[in-house]
Formats: sequence, C-alpha cells, structure tokens
Amino acid sequence: MSDHRYTLLQEIDTSRYDLSCPIEIETGALLFDSKINKVLLQLHLNILGINEHQFSKVSLRIDCFDEVGDHVAGFNPFHHTFTRLNIFSAFSFENQIPIILDSSVRRVEIALEKVAYINGSEWYPSGELIVPPAQKKINTLNLEMRDQVNRDIHFYLPDENRDRIVYIPMQMDRYWLCACGRPNLNSEVNCCRCGLSRKWAFRNLSETGIQLNLERHKETIKEIQDEERFVKERQIIRKKKFIFQLQRSFLAFLSLGLFLAIFFFFGSPYIQYVHANNLLKNAAYDEAISIYENLGDFKDSVEMIKEAYYQKAFSYLANRKFDEALALFTEIKEYRDSSEMITEVNYQKANDLLAKKSYAEAASLFTGLKNYRNSKELAREAYYQKGKKLLEQNNFEAAAAAFDFSLDYKDSNKLYNKANFLWGLQLMGRNEWRAAQIVFSKVDKNLYPEVLVLAEDAKKRIDKEENEKKDKKDKK
Repeated sequence: MSDHRYTLLQEIDTSRYDLSCPIEIETGALLFDSKINKVLLQLHLNILGINEHQFSKVSLRIDCFDEVGDHVAGFNPFHHTFTRLNIFSAFSFENQIPIILDSSVRRVEIALEKVAYINGSEWYPSGELIVPPAQKKINTLNLEMRDQVNRDIHFYLPDENRDRIVYIPMQMDRYWLCACGRPNLNSEVNCCRCGLSRKWAFRNLSETGIQLNLERHKETIKEIQDEERFVKERQIIRKKKFIFQLQRSFLAFLSLGLFLAIFFFFGSPYIQYVHANNLLKNAAYDEAISIYENLGDFKDSVEMIKEAYYQKAFSYLANRKFDEALALFTEIKEYRDSSEMITEVNYQKANDLLAKKSYAEAASLFTGLKNYRNSKELAREAYYQKGKKLLEQNNFEAAAAAFDFSLDYKDSNKLYNKANFLWGLQLMGRNEWRAAQIVFSKVDKNLYPEVLVLAEDAKKRIDKEENEKKDKKDKK
C-alpha cells in the first residue's frame, strides 16, 4: 500500500454568505484517493441559531470541474443530502464518511440548496449573497495593542471563544463583521458562528477600543507605581525621623547612650528578635530568617523561621512562582497547613500550564491531585486538549491514548474513534498489518463502516505473509 494514498486537490472555504442561512460551510477538503481511484469531499459545517431549531436534512449542490475548468460530463451538478441528523445542542458537524465524487473532478463549488427542520419547516436560499471586505488582522497591530487584546480575552472570554479572535470587527451598512470573520445582520446582538457579543467585540476589539483599554491599563499601572512610591517615601520619612530622634538621644546621653545603643543593637537578643519581627512584617524574609537563625533557641525563633518560610512561600505563590513555593512548603511540610498548600500550589500550577497549552504536564498534575477541587474534570479537559493537539499534528497513536483518558467527555468518544481510524490507516501504509488489525478493532463500526473492509484487508495480508513464510520453510 502506498504511503501517499490521499492527495489534496482543493481546500474549501467560504467567501460568500447568505445572511438568512441557518448553516454555513466553514471549511473542507477535496482529496484524491489513489486506492479506490475516486475523489473524496470532506466538509465541516457550522450550525447558526442552534437554540431555535433542530435539523433533519441538509441538501447541497456540488458543481464539479475537471483539471481544465470544464464541468465534468455526466456528473454535474452533484447533489448530496445529510439525513438523520442528531445535532440538537451542537454547534458544528462534519461528514464522517466522505462524499465520493468522480475521479476526474479537480475543483468544486458548493452551495446549500435546502435545510429541513424536524417540525416540517424548510429553508431555501434567498439568492442574495454578500462578499465581505478583507478585515484587518489583530496580529498586525503593534505589540502593546496585541498584549492588551490578549489580556482582555484571557480575563473576559471562555476558552472556546479565544481561538476565534482573529480580526478587527467591522460595521457595514446592513451587517457587521465579527472578530471570527463571520458577517451578521445588524439585528444580531451575538455572532451566529462563535457567539461573541457584538457590543463586547466593538468595545474591546476595535482599534479605538483597544487603545482606550490600553490607556486605562497604563493608568492603573501608574496608580500602582505611584502608590508604591508614596509608601517608600513615607518609609524614608519615618526612617529619617527615627534617625533624628536617635541622634538627639546620643547627644543627650553622649558616651553612655552610645554604649547602650551598641550593646542593645548588637548584643541584646531581644532587640534582634524585635528587629527580625519587623523585617518579617515588611516582607524582608531572608534578612528575618538570618537573624532568627543567629538567635538559636531564643524565645520562639525556631518556629518563627518556619513562619518566615511559610510567608515567603505564599509570596512566591502570589507571584506565580510555583516551583519556588512548592520547594518551601515541602521544606516546612508539618508547619500549619503547608501540606494542604502543597496540593493547592500543584493545582494552581496545573491551571497555569493548562492556560499555556502545556497539556501533557497539566494532565499529569491534575491526575495526581485526584479528588482535589475540580481536578478530575480539569484532568479530562487537559487530556482532551492534548488529544486534539496531537490529532492536528497527525500523531494519531498518542492522540488515541490521550482521548482514552477523557472518554465520555465532550466529543472525546468521536475523536478517539477518529484517531484510531487514522492510526490504523497509517499502520496500513507502513505495511504493519497485524498492528493495524488490532487498532481497527477499537474503532466504532457505526462511525466508520469502512473499517470492516480495512480490517479484512489487513487479515488477508497477514495470512499471505504467514503462508509465504511457511512455503519458504517447507522448501528448505
């Protein structure tokens, strides 16, 4: 079997829109299958206005063209209908079994002909198509404005909406263009594709809105810096007052005052203890720890060392320095609730890794946390995202393993079967028939009926190899 069974002929995307249409063809691919000498069409459709209807049929008209741009004789136009749809509460679907076209097809144009609802009503094209103008991409803005967009979408948008934010929204006469690129009628308050609020998009993602948010952010930072500067100035003033009072005491008592100051500052454990406590209150942890250690068993210095480590660990956690916080909490594991804080640090670290798309590390940490807070659910999310990422990278074996950890979560079951199916095809392409047969046995035959034929093909090739080995052995 060839390693290059499928050849990409055309990537399908949408450039013209019927604003009354309840479904859109967002992406797709036209592929040539060298094994069956047919052209395959794979489509991904978005469902718009899903809260209003449930669909029963979606009919397409597919105009087919050959390599010189002429209609394919006897095969044009081609009509295809998706039936028995079960997509209530879903937002998109795709044909699990590709649409098979004539082998001479090299390009297609696709249009929706009819959408039927389970209540008997039907939708037909209005015939009025719009071609939106090109939108400016957010990644072309300067670095400061891009950073501001990232801050806003990270704090205010759910995870599923963030990847859709690509463009600067635009207002046209009859419609508005969302940040995902989808046009919407002016009467729509939310994008029919990604659900993003129109008001939020124009307030936060227009160039004017981004600039205003950036200026507010800078003002907030300046206020914080001014407050810190004010606190430092007050500390300097208090320190100067203290020095002035100390100098007056020295002048009053002269040599005796000097002797007492030297004695109490450098020789009195109590003064050093009070000084260490003040350092701890002002977050000077290392200096405080050093003094407590020098004091040995004076008062509760040993316990105060642990307290200083405890507060320092909290400071690290507040600044998202998880490894440093974890090391300190581990060192004082028996002190106060340090043992519980170790779990909390790992939980926050795992959430941070998940936000940074380090799915493998996040999944490992969440799994180790077991029943802590919502770690089980987040572990499944991490394995789910890991599987999707591996699937996009064509690492089907690893993707199947990741989805196996998140079965019955979102659409993991479907993606698990998809990963195993593609992995099986990959193994067939490498002539690893026995391994392919094992992998195909894991695939749901209802989702991929063709797996039965592929598994049988693998078995025949295994039998053939075994017979050839037996013949060679008999000849010897």
